[in-house]
Amino acid sequence: MESRQVSHFESQSSPWLSWRLGFVALVAVVSLLFLIEAGRRAVSEAMVRASRPAQALSVRPQFADALLMLAKAKLEQGDIPEAQRLATLAFSESPMNAKAAELLARAQGPGQTVRARSIYQHASRLSRRENLTQLWLMNDAVQRGDYALAFDHADVLLRRRAWPRANIFDIFNSLLDRDVARKQLALLLVSDPPWRSEYLSAAGRRAAPAAAVQLISDLAASPSPAEMKDLAPLVQRLISNQNFSEALKVWKTAHRGSMDAALVHDADFSGGPGETPFDWQAPRARGAEVEWLSDQDQAGGIVLRHDLYSSVAPILRQMTLLKPGAYRLGIRSTVATPAAEGAFRVEVRCIGANILLRYLIRSGADAASHRAIIFTVPDSGCEAQWLTILPVPREYREDVELRVQQIDIAVLRQGVPALPLTDELL
Repeated sequence: MESRQVSHFESQSSPWLSWRLGFVALVAVVSLLFLIEAGRRAVSEAMVRASRPAQALSVRPQFADALLMLAKAKLEQGDIPEAQRLATLAFSESPMNAKAAELLARAQGPGQTVRARSIYQHASRLSRRENLTQLWLMNDAVQRGDYALAFDHADVLLRRRAWPRANIFDIFNSLLDRDVARKQLALLLVSDPPWRSEYLSAAGRRAAPAAAVQLISDLAASPSPAEMKDLAPLVQRLISNQNFSEALKVWKTAHRGSMDAALVHDADFSGGPGETPFDWQAPRARGAEVEWLSDQDQAGGIVLRHDLYSSVAPILRQMTLLKPGAYRLGIRSTVATPAAEGAFRVEVRCIGANILLRYLIRSGADAASHRAIIFTVPDSGCEAQWLTILPVPREYREDVELRVQQIDIAVLRQGVPALPLTDELL
């Protein structure tokens, strides 16, 4: 009876044991296959990293990365059909691989632009990080006159700094003489992309001046005009080309016309030094120092310091564009010490021509002194002028300090009597 019970137990447990053993065997086989595949993958990837795609394919015949490497090599050798075949195999193995789509597009032969465009567009939908895809689509859009699309692809490259920005900026500059393209670019710039400031500065240096000026005018009519730091290269370039009126026009777009009435910008020095000749500038000079004072510091202004020995170069200047006629220059200043009397002079000089005014600055030490001097701009040969303050050199070092609260220029009204010449006019 007992033996029959054992036999019955074995007969009941035998299927369960067989199933467990079968399951363990299956897991072992699957694990072994997985390890073999992982080993093949590791070996093939190592071979690709070692630039041995043929050997990688001998381990994994359909390895997409190896196929792509071979396709790229064939493309560089000019074997278009073989490159296309390999790229097609790679893309079929890895249809979500943007690099595979890009290489397949590059492998399209002459006359297959429409097919290449379709594949490049698919690659761009898969990933916008493939530089050649974005560059090809940008150039293609430019050729087709789809400037909005072209600038969209360029924006991708510029935001990622994935391509030399100067090269893309040069493409932008070549399109500025096309009204539709320039206006589309202006729309993109109004959105304030992170490369906007860099491009505007580059356009000022490298684009055709007339086209760059037109772009700045387009931006001036928008809610986001260019800032002075971006306009400085173009303003300086126009001045170097003797195109003073255009330079002033560009400069005014950043100041919203603040110099329409004033002939001297920032006459009370409240704005500090600027980045263009139409702003106050303090050129570096040995023995000289210029300090801009705040409005809270005794009504602002500037303090000029010099040792009157180390240099004779201008320490303060601004460019003006005065039309022919008579003008009155006014200056309000205070000397800190008696030695500063007559230690500086103010000049108005035609650029590249004659001096119109040279005046020794004399002030009372106890209070600000205001002087007015009359001068005339000739009918020709004096389109632009420098308004400057210079030291009057001495044969020995003597530190002096002059405070200037204001310098302005006004058109001389009819009936205003001319001031007599004195020894203050040199």
